[in-house]
Amino acid sequence: MDFFLWRKVLAGLVLPPVGPLVLALVGAALLGRRPRLGRTLVWTRLGLLVVLSTGLVAGGLLRLVNDSGPLTLAQARSAQAIVILGGGVRYAPEYGGDTVGRLTLDRVRYGALVARATGLPVLVTGGGTGDTLTEADVMRETL
Repeated sequence: MDFFLWRKVLAGLVLPPVGPLVLALVGAALLGRRPRLGRTLVWTRLGLLVVLSTGLVAGGLLRLVNDSGPLTLAQARSAQAIVILGGGVRYAPEYGGDTVGRLTLDRVRYGALVARATGLPVLVTGGGTGDTLTEADVMRETL
């Protein structure tokens, strides 16, 4: 397997909800030999999973990571180009193959609005995972 796939598998095992559940299972396995450590792992990891699942904590963590608001047209006028990051594609047989996902469509639409208002060039970016078109190609076709 290549590095990309291993990285995705490792991230899936470490990040919530699987990460706390795996450690809770480790704690459950330790209950026979080290009951105190096992109980501590089980209860703290299950509690962590519940806390991370609440909207209040999730929203707070998102605000810590991204405190910037949406780009305004006044801010965009001082830029040199508009860069639209990909947000996923989906297969749609009615379009003859891949098309932009919902998040990507929102980004492409707003990027097009800003481009029309400012006259700035647009750069779309997004990779591919196989023999199909890249995400950037699909976004370019949508624009």
